[in-house]
Amino acid sequence: MAAPGTKARALTGKDLENQIAELRREVAEISEALSGQGFHILDSARDTASDVYDLIRTKGARAARLAGKQAHYVADTARERPVTSVAILVGIGLIIGGLLARR
Repeated sequence: MAAPGTKARALTGKDLENQIAELRREVAEISEALSGQGFHILDSARDTASDVYDLIRTKGARAARLAGKQAHYVADTARERPVTSVAILVGIGLIIGGLLARR
């Protein structure tokens, strides 16, 4: 006949094995949940980056159109008033030259 303490140890060992198995299942569930969260965060970041890219592309295209219009306006004004345009360019050159000479 087995000693009374042996049966208690066997039950305790079996209980520990069951608890360890349960803990392993819980850890696996937690890992899976965290993995899902990571993918959710990644998808959210990807969507945000895509939205920002679309906004920048739209604003950049608008800025390019406005810059093109301004360039045409400046070119047309320079053709209509060449003396004034040269005088302005000389003035800008003197200002920039003066700033560079101070450094």
